[in-house]
Amino acid sequence: MGRHSWSAIRGVDTSPCISLLGIPSSCVDSSSWTPWARPAAAARPTWDGSWKSGSRPEAVARAAELDELDERAMRGEGSAGDAMEALSIVWPAYFPNPDQVPAMPVMTLSPACYSEAWGSIHRELGAQSLAKDLGRFRAPTVFVLGAGSPIPPRHGVASAALISGAETDILEACGHFPWLDRPGMVRNALLSVQSRSSGPTMLNDK
Repeated sequence: MGRHSWSAIRGVDTSPCISLLGIPSSCVDSSSWTPWARPAAAARPTWDGSWKSGSRPEAVARAAELDELDERAMRGEGSAGDAMEALSIVWPAYFPNPDQVPAMPVMTLSPACYSEAWGSIHRELGAQSLAKDLGRFRAPTVFVLGAGSPIPPRHGVASAALISGAETDILEACGHFPWLDRPGMVRNALLSVQSRSSGPTMLNDK
């Protein structure tokens, strides 16, 4: 699906936690584009303009600037500074309360990787590759979605429906990064998976 478009940020290795929970094999994935895996997804995902409802007026006023920065990045012409500026415009919309938004973490963004990643995402969505693979996946699965995410949870619910037996957990008062809004939610999701897991995850080729 393309290389990751940002550098690793102070992460916490979840492997010891998973081992302590006794889960033989598991995968924790945070993805902004998986919710559009359903076959009916548009050629290019959109936020339905919902980021504006979660942003301060001054951010909404810069919507045209954001579009220009994004288009420049997609052409591979933007700079790392442009990418950070674009992210700063939408950052408050990632959280359920725009008046209680944490500071952006220190990171670097690669416009080239951003453009390549989105190009790959568009190709894979057009080929419905992810939708087909999700339909083959056989393992206990839970989609944890923030009710206040600028990407409407209904898209994640539709993607979860592609995996046999997958569950969805929509967290109120949480945005695009529910692990920041509700610490401990990843552990709860892993416990949910553990309760239904009888062996390592795998893909069913049939």
